Amino acid sequence: MTHRGGSPVQETGETWIGRDHLPQLVGQGDPAGGLVLPLSIGGLQQLDSAGHVPRSTQSLEEHLSQIALGRASSGAHQLFQDLASQDRILDRDLVNTDFKRVTKSSNQASTRTGTQTPHPINRTPDTPHRSTKDSGEETHSWMSETLASSVVFLVALPLCMGIAIASGAPATAGLITGIVGGLVVAPLAGCPLQVSGPAAGLAVLVWDLIQRHGLEALGPLVMTAGLFQLLSGLLGMGIWFLAVPPAVIHAMLAGIGVLIFGSQFHVMVDDVPKSSGLMNLLSIPEAIYKGILPVEGTSHHLAAFLGILTIGTILSWAQLAPARFKALPPPLVGVTLSSIIASIFGFDVKYVDVPSDFLGSLTVTEASAWSVLSEPGMLLTALAIALIASAETMLTAGAVDQLQAGSRTNQDRELRAQGIGNLICGLLGGLPMTGVIVRSKANIDAGAKTRLSAFLHGAWMLGFLCLWPEVLGYIPVASLAAILVYTGWKLVDTARMRDLAKVGRSLIFIYACTLVGIVGLDLLKGIGIGLTLSALRLLYVFSHLGVWITKHLDEGKAIMHLRGRATFLLLPRIETCLIKAPETLSLEIDITELDYIDHACIEYLEGWNRRRVLVVDWDALHGLQYKLLDERSQRPQSLEGIDASQILARNVGWAAAPRARNSGRYNRLSA
Repeated sequence: MTHRGGSPVQETGETWIGRDHLPQLVGQGDPAGGLVLPLSIGGLQQLDSAGHVPRSTQSLEEHLSQIALGRASSGAHQLFQDLASQDRILDRDLVNTDFKRVTKSSNQASTRTGTQTPHPINRTPDTPHRSTKDSGEETHSWMSETLASSVVFLVALPLCMGIAIASGAPATAGLITGIVGGLVVAPLAGCPLQVSGPAAGLAVLVWDLIQRHGLEALGPLVMTAGLFQLLSGLLGMGIWFLAVPPAVIHAMLAGIGVLIFGSQFHVMVDDVPKSSGLMNLLSIPEAIYKGILPVEGTSHHLAAFLGILTIGTILSWAQLAPARFKALPPPLVGVTLSSIIASIFGFDVKYVDVPSDFLGSLTVTEASAWSVLSEPGMLLTALAIALIASAETMLTAGAVDQLQAGSRTNQDRELRAQGIGNLICGLLGGLPMTGVIVRSKANIDAGAKTRLSAFLHGAWMLGFLCLWPEVLGYIPVASLAAILVYTGWKLVDTARMRDLAKVGRSLIFIYACTLVGIVGLDLLKGIGIGLTLSALRLLYVFSHLGVWITKHLDEGKAIMHLRGRATFLLLPRIETCLIKAPETLSLEIDITELDYIDHACIEYLEGWNRRRVLVVDWDALHGLQYKLLDERSQRPQSLEGIDASQILARNVGWAAAPRARNSGRYNRLSA
């Protein structure tokens, strides 16, 4: 009997799979070897139609080789879910077992009869098997998804309204986007647990758009952005929206956070934001003065009190709340408390304006509004909305994939769903939509397992607006602005800056320039600065070459050292160095630190060699010309002679028990 962590493993030769072991599935080798192999989900690719795992030693070794070479398929996870839903993987009474492969009753029965009780994964299709999906479990699933959706609804409601106000749009514009994100996007999404709605990342761009062109221009631009997204998804371009340098992304989020913080600080005291982000920041002392010492006849101090109360509640709720109430979202608690106090004492502050007939107030974008696209730069603005929304959605989807062990994101499907959602949002006068991490994380933390939760949160929002819209009229605008002030502060993530600093000072420089450009100029120009600097840095990294000469007079030679990558762009530097080499000394070329050299540089050195003999390993030099192209082909093509225990320890985290007949080594495993 083999042990791991004190838990016995029956040496039966059967491969067992338990749901608790995701994303690593645990298998057991053949009876003679007793080898315990942790298999990745990629091993499920070889399940046959009956749901059996191959039992031969070679099959298990092939699974292991896939893990070792990083070729495990993420798509096999969906296969596991499908088989589990058909009761072909495991019994419900085995779901929570760790390495105890059979129940006590099964062991006792096997001992009495001398036979082995077949496990569901190795059971043939003809073997009778009791269905485990009863009505009680289905009811529990519905209840858990409903509970998760209610939590997401409570988180999303104040955020949708707050982001709308920060964007200079009516609160209903944000609510429309939240509803569409649930009822339309959730069933179509490529990331089932991601929640879509209005995002703070686009608030600055939308605010500037509304200030310059009016609210009526928002609909056509959002629809055009949605069309860009839909076409990109149909063309399979979803994955390319991840190809943005991290320094630019974090600087963009930080810049947006600074701008939101500055503008909403004024709204939090019932004042009006200034004309630019820089002016909002410079006039924050003025807003503080109004909140402490208001002018007679104004209510700035009352709004400031409600805003501070909201932020204080958000910061302290997790520590001070009773255990039974900690599940309530802190922003919702802060808004509710501020609304109650403002209502009891009759504070004369600004309140959210929501129409009593929500459905009746919906309007469709008129055809005349599309003329805004003929103005210079408007198509570029729509494209910018699409790019920023898509990039933020893909980043959120990647974070969601890391937060749960369920199915992975289909980027193209998600992009198509976002495009359809933005087409509908633009048609109904809503804000642009993205996948949002705060609501998505709340969805996962609340126990959501399917897309049903995200769908239901949109249904609750629509039902609330139709049945009790007057309740929203009691919410102070200052309280919603306070949520955005807190959100803006959190977007400036200093931990990301420290991570970038560890990589190199050049990334911090790109981050700082992008941030200053966004705050000092505008969002698009700041992002453009960041992308330009990133491209220049990339060009420098791939074309940087160190060239210098050392003289060895006692040996009668000079050595020209090359370090980095030699391309045609660096030929002038190589020429200068060769000219400086004394002709009285023999000239050697040291290429031990050279990573790559292109054809132009080789031809140039060969030309010099015809005029003056260069001592260099020409075969090695020509080999460097193809080094970057051949790096993939240089990977091991087999695992011959590799210790299995080392592979497991490196790729899975624990070493396998050595096989008795094979001494822990694999022979000729195909890559």
